Amino acid sequence: SPAGPASRAAYTLIPGHESDDTDQQHTKASLIDFQQLDELRQQRLRLDEREQTVRKRYEEINVLFESRQAPVRTELEDLGAQIAKVDSDIADAERSLSENDMPVPPGPDALAWVEGVAFSTISNIAVGLNLACMIFSADVARLHLTDVLDNVFLTWYVFELLSKAVYHQRNLFCGKISVVSWNWLDL
Repeated sequence: SPAGPASRAAYTLIPGHESDDTDQQHTKASLIDFQQLDELRQQRLRLDEREQTVRKRYEEINVLFESRQAPVRTELEDLGAQIAKVDSDIADAERSLSENDMPVPPGPDALAWVEGVAFSTISNIAVGLNLACMIFSADVARLHLTDVLDNVFLTWYVFELLSKAVYHQRNLFCGKISVVSWNWLDL
């Protein structure tokens, strides 16, 4: 039919209409595309199911991990508190030692007044008066009090040194230099 192919060609030139061959190719291509799309959707469903399974396992592991971690965390917190307490005790002990560098005196407790404020004040006054007498020695010499005052100060210094020696014993001259150097100065 002469009009067949031409009319088919003319028919295909009209927009929106295709030839039978093109329709078959398009249908075949559409089937392939729909099959691929269907496979991709099925693959997506399988992946979603697998993801849900893995998430569930992950949550179970987290629950198990938390249940096993909780006692250890509590123990760590308790140990941290104990360490902080011991560190505080160490700091207090070090501060106490630095404030009182002399060890506990081995002498009789009856001589504990040797370390008291009153005894230290009297000793400092004696040193100050002795120093004043040295500065004003010319005036003291005119009053003929030099020998008397020297003997009074010497008696006080010997009494102070003997009292401390009996109370502190070997710790008076043996120990930290920062502490015993003052006692060596008394000699």
